[in-house]
Amino acid sequence: MKKEWVLLVVLLFMGVVAFLYLVPFISTTGKVVTPSIPLHISYHKLSPALDLKYAKYTATPVSRWNIDVIDSQGNTGLYTSIAVSPQGDPYISYYDATNADLKLAKKVGAGGNCGGGRFSCITIDEPPGSAGQADVGSYSSLAFLGNTPYISYYDIFSHNIKIAYEVGTGGNCGPQGSWQCDVIDTLTLTPLLDNNPYLSLAIIFQGVPYISYIKPKPGGVPGGDLRVAHKVGIFTGNCGPQNSWQCDLIKPLSNGKSTSITSYGSKPYVAYIEEDVDANAVALKIAYNVGVGVGGNCGPQNTWKCELIDADLYTNYNSNISLTVDPSTGIPYVSYYDPVNNDLKLAHRVGSGGNCGSFTGSGGQTSFGIWQCEAIDVAGNVGEYNSLVQESGNFYISYFDQTNLDLKLAYSVGSGGNCGSQGSWQCDAIDVDGFVGLYTSLSN
Repeated sequence: MKKEWVLLVVLLFMGVVAFLYLVPFISTTGKVVTPSIPLHISYHKLSPALDLKYAKYTATPVSRWNIDVIDSQGNTGLYTSIAVSPQGDPYISYYDATNADLKLAKKVGAGGNCGGGRFSCITIDEPPGSAGQADVGSYSSLAFLGNTPYISYYDIFSHNIKIAYEVGTGGNCGPQGSWQCDVIDTLTLTPLLDNNPYLSLAIIFQGVPYISYIKPKPGGVPGGDLRVAHKVGIFTGNCGPQNSWQCDLIKPLSNGKSTSITSYGSKPYVAYIEEDVDANAVALKIAYNVGVGVGGNCGPQNTWKCELIDADLYTNYNSNISLTVDPSTGIPYVSYYDPVNNDLKLAHRVGSGGNCGSFTGSGGQTSFGIWQCEAIDVAGNVGEYNSLVQESGNFYISYFDQTNLDLKLAYSVGSGGNCGSQGSWQCDAIDVDGFVGLYTSLSN
């Protein structure tokens, strides 16, 4: 009889633990709602420590989150960007503010020097001879070209837009020359103004790296313009080593703030923020390549279309945006923070009948309502540091909950959720350990 009582107590205890674990994922209808795919989130913990953290969600055989501190040496883990290698290993680029370096953490399973030995943390770029005075690695953005990781980032010390990629041997940066770090473009800074480049990297059709960024206007003129750089052949471009990159002006802006780049097929798409201080206005916009003679209104020879998505934002916009394109439909989606209402929002292109967005052609005719803008999470001040991915028609957004100082995840569920229009999304707190969830980056 005693054994039966012991077994009963154990089972009851396991049931209580399972219930407490599942409480955050119980929807308004009482059913358990969890993501259906593996997810990886890198992010920064601001207090009580200043760490790089990593959360991993596994959907099978048991759905659960595992959370690790990856790097806790000083103030580190800012401007994170995460990507999963073809072998399924997470790589995280980030800025080490204590040493002012670009660093990379990659999963090695065992024997590493960080993340409890499960990760290896290495310095990618610290210019030689700087004696620790360099300042490189902010606005890092990571992507894979085959098995090779690429990182775009900003070198504040020399005002350069740079890209680093792993070469194994013979490089000019990284441990024992295992990486190559190249200058793509140099910024001419305007004193007392925002000169941040707001970089974003994507590997586009047939393995071409593209970087979107904001470049300050020349001659000390206030503001910054939207530009896109991409790899071309040696001596065929206008920037980068041996003119092997092409740096194009896509749209002159009053002042550019944030960019996010992705692609649909062979065409690059860039979401960006334009701030007009004089007009006391900030707008979310998008530019995408359409080719010659297809009704474009921006970019070289009007080969791009630039559209307004949401004009009801606010001056001094300091949050990021995140862009993806559904590969099955070609529809672009942008997650962003609404600083007027303090909400996480998602916009997607509908062509007509929407509640936001417009396009003005080169002839001056304007089409309205071409985008649909939806509030996803409205519970407090939420939505900064957002990162968006999609798979098989489902969407996932990591973001910062400023009210509760937590890392959160929103994902589309269709119905029965606890947020979004008519419960079409589920919004869950993932990490509540202190002041966490800044600089999030999400990958699947």
